[in-house]
Amino acid sequence: MQRRTFNFVLDVDNQIQNEVIEAAEPREPYFLVEFKGLRTNGYRDKWPGRGNYVFQHLTSHFLPTFIGKRCPEIEVHVGGETRTYPQAINEIVHRTQTMESLPTEEFGDLKLTMMECEKIASADLKGSHFIHFIAHDRTVHSQSIDGKLGLKYFGPGDNLVFHAILTGAFLDKHVNQERTKFLFEDAVLERMINDVCWPHVETFLAEPMAKLKGEQKAKIESITATYPSVAFGMSTSFRTRCRPASSRRMPSTDTFRASGSDATSVRPRKFGRY
Repeated sequence: MQRRTFNFVLDVDNQIQNEVIEAAEPREPYFLVEFKGLRTNGYRDKWPGRGNYVFQHLTSHFLPTFIGKRCPEIEVHVGGETRTYPQAINEIVHRTQTMESLPTEEFGDLKLTMMECEKIASADLKGSHFIHFIAHDRTVHSQSIDGKLGLKYFGPGDNLVFHAILTGAFLDKHVNQERTKFLFEDAVLERMINDVCWPHVETFLAEPMAKLKGEQKAKIESITATYPSVAFGMSTSFRTRCRPASSRRMPSTDTFRASGSDATSVRPRKFGRY
């Protein structure tokens, strides 16, 4: 085994300089990428100004890969600081739970890993809480669930976020060759979140979600105490009128009689003549 080192120079001729080929010491195979001496041009302008930003980007962008337990050991040296991945991820992940097998009729068996992480895990993403859809060990799509959760941050110091990783043969089978996009509509991802993941997410985050519900209830009670007329909207009759559509019955013919315009539009076909 031999070791080859050289300098690669951006020039018309002699791009490879100072080449040295020597016998290599026995060691495990490895791959090294080193950046130094960046010139003040387009490259340097895009380079992070502080070393900490490099670690932040790696942590946020590759979190699903590092958690997947199929990542090689990676040493990152920035200035005088060194971090080893995926071990460094343990510093920001506070709690994990894995559902090894979630059998579904539509998607087959799926695996769900849920995590409570420090908010730095979402620093490079547009949102706080995410479900990552993985195919062939690569993150294909990261779906923010901020609106569905209703939480910004949670935990004792309000510095935690939620991340989940979903894998399975169905996802591996329905991804493009570049592993950058799934071959099904976004509605399928929504069904996976709502039907497969969400019951487990609610259980995993039971404490912060219960706290949120209590805070919302306290706000409503404060508003109704200040403006009593608002309380009318919370009456039993109001809740009955606004119950979910799946629990409502079709309106009776008496209801249509009370509304002349509606009765006219449906009377000839649905209800006959009165």
